[in-house]
Amino acid sequence: MIIVDRERSAFVKGGMAVLKIDKAKLTDPQDIASFRDEIKQWSKRCADLAGREKCTVVVDMSKVEYLDSGALTAFILANQPLKPQGHQMVITGAAPHIYSIFAQTRMDEILDVRQETVEQTMATLKSQLTR
Repeated sequence: MIIVDRERSAFVKGGMAVLKIDKAKLTDPQDIASFRDEIKQWSKRCADLAGREKCTVVVDMSKVEYLDSGALTAFILANQPLKPQGHQMVITGAAPHIYSIFAQTRMDEILDVRQETVEQTMATLKSQLTR
């Protein structure tokens, strides 16, 4: 299940939304489709609320223990429509073995994948916005 983390979602200058993946295994095709749709919906909403400025969708993967190739593909597909509009997706909270999957498939070269906590990522992103 994908949950919008309303406590951490803050629309700041440029816009930011936090989506929390609340499943240990990201392998079910329905969950993966839901994730992809949720990213698209929140990137649009975030962009609208940010006044069409740059928007960041932060994906909290701290509870994910396993993902399959379908999930990796979903990340790529979810990210594709964001870039041309100047938006970005940041995947954060990845456990070392999850980060390793992104690195071994070289997806960390096209996706922004971080092992740091959501709080650390948000602080970094906010500091970049104030520069």
